[in-house]
Amino acid sequence: MKTTVSYPFALLLLIVSFTSLPFATNANIKGIAFKIDIGTFEEKIDEATLFGFSYIIVEKEEGFAYKVGEYKDFIRAQRARNTLITRGYNSSEIEAYFNQREIKVDDALTLLENRNKFDGEAGTGISITTLNSMLDASSSKHLFFTIQVGLYSTQKVDAFFHLPKAVEERVTEIGQYRYTYGEYTSLAAAEQAQELISGYGINDAFVIAYDNGKRISMSLAKEKIKEKTSSGGR
Repeated sequence: MKTTVSYPFALLLLIVSFTSLPFATNANIKGIAFKIDIGTFEEKIDEATLFGFSYIIVEKEEGFAYKVGEYKDFIRAQRARNTLITRGYNSSEIEAYFNQREIKVDDALTLLENRNKFDGEAGTGISITTLNSMLDASSSKHLFFTIQVGLYSTQKVDAFFHLPKAVEERVTEIGQYRYTYGEYTSLAAAEQAQELISGYGINDAFVIAYDNGKRISMSLAKEKIKEKTSSGGR
């Protein structure tokens, strides 16, 4: 189906949606979404090379710009980009959006790492000020330890419903789903929680550390704890 809409500075020429095909996505995803910019071309490209994808063409002064897909998961956007590269679109880049407003990919990943805290705030009317506050809140945490109970290429949160409290779902920079249990200011408390987790049949769980919203090595975390202790906790 072809749709033509006129704008003062750009013309949206074509919207193609293959809703029953493997790479198709739901349009206008609320909250965080990822799209793929495959480039701007002087002439329209062969539609057959985008078979299975939903896409939008926008006519600009420099040519026809193509935006492909709309994915709520970063890993699915990565897989789609890899497929597009195999079809010859080597300059394809993933773009991030929050309620249809473009944001930095790093900011989107930060929000995804804290999705449990911010899901209730992801309304369609969110302001830039609120978005920035959410990002500030997610990146201002001090050092803490947590228990990694699983790392998967697809969502597996249902696998941990038997635990005493809810797990956190974080999306890594390569699009994997990391599930963690609890947040502890001391390593000893985290290790006790790890023992508790093993009693629920998760024997491969282990302690990891975060500082200012980013995962750090355990050796660096221990150094930071030692420095804090030697400075009197300042």
